[in-house]
Amino acid sequence: MSSAASSSVGVAILLLLLAMVSHGGAKMPWSSAMYPPENHLDRGEQNHHRNPVVGMFHHHQTSKPTQPAETTPNHPYQNHSKKDTRDKKKRLNALKAWNIINSRFASGFVDDLPKTRKTRSSARTKRTVVNAGPIRNFRPMGWSHTEWFGNGQVALQWKSAGGEAIFRAEAKAEGHVALSIGHDAVLAWFDLEGQPQILDCHLNDGIPVEDETQDYELVFGLRNHTHIVIEFRRLLDTCDPDDAIITSDAVNVQWALGRGDPRAGGWSRWQGVRALRFLNPKAHTPDMSKPQNFQKWEVVLKDFEIPENTATIFWSKMFKVPKLNRKHHIVGYHPSGQSGTARHAVLYECAAEAGADGGRWDNWSNGEGFLAFDMPREWSSCISPVAAWAIGSKGEMFPENVGIPLGDPEGVTYYMLEVHFENPSLEKVVDTAGLTILYTSTLRMHDAGVIVSGITVSPLQVLPPEQPRYRSAGYCAEPCTKAMFPDSGINIVSVLLHAHSAGKKLSLRHIRKGQELPKLAEDDHYDFKHQQSRVLLEERNVLPGDELITECWYDTRGRPRPTLGGYSSKQEMCLAFILHYPRIPLAGCYSMTPIKEFFETLGVKEFYGTEMKDVENMFLSSGTLDGFPDLPESNNNRIPKEVAVQGDDQGVNLLSQLLIKYPFEFQNKSFIAHLNEIPWSEPLLTKRIEESLYKGKHMTFCRKRNDTLAIPIEIRVFPNFTEAMSSDSTKQCQYKSQQSNSAFLSNYIGHNKFLITIAAVLALKLY
Repeated sequence: MSSAASSSVGVAILLLLLAMVSHGGAKMPWSSAMYPPENHLDRGEQNHHRNPVVGMFHHHQTSKPTQPAETTPNHPYQNHSKKDTRDKKKRLNALKAWNIINSRFASGFVDDLPKTRKTRSSARTKRTVVNAGPIRNFRPMGWSHTEWFGNGQVALQWKSAGGEAIFRAEAKAEGHVALSIGHDAVLAWFDLEGQPQILDCHLNDGIPVEDETQDYELVFGLRNHTHIVIEFRRLLDTCDPDDAIITSDAVNVQWALGRGDPRAGGWSRWQGVRALRFLNPKAHTPDMSKPQNFQKWEVVLKDFEIPENTATIFWSKMFKVPKLNRKHHIVGYHPSGQSGTARHAVLYECAAEAGADGGRWDNWSNGEGFLAFDMPREWSSCISPVAAWAIGSKGEMFPENVGIPLGDPEGVTYYMLEVHFENPSLEKVVDTAGLTILYTSTLRMHDAGVIVSGITVSPLQVLPPEQPRYRSAGYCAEPCTKAMFPDSGINIVSVLLHAHSAGKKLSLRHIRKGQELPKLAEDDHYDFKHQQSRVLLEERNVLPGDELITECWYDTRGRPRPTLGGYSSKQEMCLAFILHYPRIPLAGCYSMTPIKEFFETLGVKEFYGTEMKDVENMFLSSGTLDGFPDLPESNNNRIPKEVAVQGDDQGVNLLSQLLIKYPFEFQNKSFIAHLNEIPWSEPLLTKRIEESLYKGKHMTFCRKRNDTLAIPIEIRVFPNFTEAMSSDSTKQCQYKSQQSNSAFLSNYIGHNKFLITIAAVLALKLY
C-alpha cells in the first residue's frame, strides 16, 4: 500500500473517530430509535448528576461544546436557536423510516403498534386543546386494563405484548403526573414550549432520582386546560437495576399530581398508593347491557356488631339458595359492604344432604348465625368454597366457558358464609360485610368447582421469629388425585393464593412423575392487603397422579416470638383456592406435619396426663379441651398471657395447656413457653427445623364435599422431584443489549452522515 493510501486510511479513521466523538458518547435509551423526543436529544448534549428531582439538576457541557445560548429563567434546560430546532427536526425526519423499521424489529411489538405513531410530528403539533375536561376517544388502543386513582383524578390504562408494555395516563392536572412501580418511577409533564416530556427515575427514600439510562419512551402527549394525557412504553425487563421488572406479581403503584416542571420545584409528594398486577389476563367483564342474563344474590352480614375488647372474630351464617326452578350458573362475585374491619369472606357449599331433616336448617338460615368455633356440628359439612374474597380483592368474574352450579333441584340447598373481622381498636364497631353473587340462567359449557390445597390450618404450623426468609409447604398427594380426578384430569382456570401479613412469596407448584412443570401460580411479591385471584393465561391440565405443592415464604422480622398457624391475622396460613372444571366431588387436598413428628422435631417427647395419640385426636377433631385431664400446677407454666398466647383460637389455647413431662430439661413448662425459649437465633438449628418440617413426613388429607374422606389419612414423605428451570433474564438482557447497539448505530449514522460519507469516499479511492 502506498504512503498516500496509508495517509488516506489514516484520514478516514480519524474522521470516523471524530464522528464518534461528535456523537458525544452519550448512552442512548433502548427506545430512542422510535421517534426520539426532543428532550432525549437535548440530554445527548448534556450530562446530569443523579440528583433528586426536588431542586435542580446540575448540567455540564460535554467535550464538544455547543454554541452559547441564553438561559430562560426557572427552566432547567438551555434554549436553542430556531436553526438548531429546524436542524433537529430534519435529523428526526431523515431518521424516521430507518428508525421505524429498526424499532419494530427491536421491540417485537410489530402488529400491535398504534397507527397514529406514523404521524408523530402531526400528533405533537396538537399538544394544546382549547376545551377543558377529560380527553376521550382520541387514540383507541384496545387497552386490556384500566385503574382509577384518587377518586378519578388519574386514570391509568395499559396493555402488554412482545416483551414490553405501553401505558396511558390521563390526569386532572395542569402540570405533571408521576407514577411509581415499586422502586421505579416515571415523571411526565409539558415544558414551557408546550412539548410533552418524560423522565425515567428511581426512588431514593421516596424521592424520584433520575436514572443513568432512560428506559421509558414517550409515545404521545396531549393536554387541555384541565387534563393531561401521556402515553409511554418500556420493556418489561430493562435489565436496569434502577427499574422494576414488570411481572404478574402484585406491586405497589404510587401516583402524584403537581403544577409545572417537577424538576424545577414543582414536585411535592406522593398522594396515594395501590397494589396492581400489570400482567394479569384481561378481566372477564360481564355484559351489563343484558341485565336479564345476570341476577344478584346478596349473602351479607348486615349491621353486624363487633363487641368492644374483641380483636378478632369469625362469624358464620347460613343462607338458603334463591328460589329457582332449574339449575343456574354462578358466573362471578364481588365484595359487598366491606368498610374496613372485614379481612375475608368465604361462601361455602353445604353437603347436598344438608337440610334433609327440614326445619332446623331453615331456622338456621333465618337466624343471625354463630361464632365459627361455636357453630352447630352439622355445619361442618359446609367445606367446599364457592367464592373467596380477601382484603384488597375486587372479586372475580369467571371465564365465559365455566360456571358453578346453583339451584339444581338435585344439588346444594344451603350455603354458609364465613366472615373474618379484625378490630384492633377494641371498640364497639357495627359493620356490614359479605358477597354479591352473580348468576345466570344461561348455562355455561362446563360445571366448575373450587378445591382448597395447602397446609391444614393449625397452630402446628410454626414460623420462627426474626427470620427474613422461612419456608413452609403443604401438598396434595398422588393417591388423592388418582382417586378423585377423571382420566382426562381437571383444567385449572384461576388460583387465589392466600397467606396473612408475614407471607411474602407464594406459589402453587405442579409435579408430574417426579418432574416439576411450570408453576400454576406464583407471586414473588405477595401483599396481604391486595389479594386477588389470578386467571391463568392458558388453562392448565392436571392429571390423575399429579401432585400439587402450595409453598409459602415468610418474613417474620419484627416478631419477637414464633408465629403459629391459625385463623387470626396474628397467625398464618398457606392456601390455594383452585377454580377448575369439570366439577368433581373433591373439596380439599392438603397436608400438615404429623402431630408426633411435630413435637419431637421441637424436642418434646411426652406430656403430663395424656398420650400423644390423644393429643393427635384433639387436633384432628374439634380442638377443644373437653375431657382433657387436669394438669399439674407449675410456676414455670404461669407465664404472661401476652407471651403465652400468639393467637386467639382454641388450638393455641390447647398448646398453652400442654405441660411437658419429658425430656427433663423442659419438664413442667407449657409447650408455648418452651416454644418461645427455643434459641431461634441459632441459624443451624432454625434451618434444621425448617428442613425437617418442610421435607419430612406429611399427614395428607383428601376430603370430599360431603365432609367425608375420599381415602384414609396417610403419612407420607414429602415428594422428591426435579425442580423446573427458573426463569432467567440473561437472554432477554442480551437481546436488549443487541437492540440498544442497533438503536445507537441508527442514531450515530443520522447524526454523522457527512463525516461518514467522506470517510467512505476516501476508503473507496484506495481501490
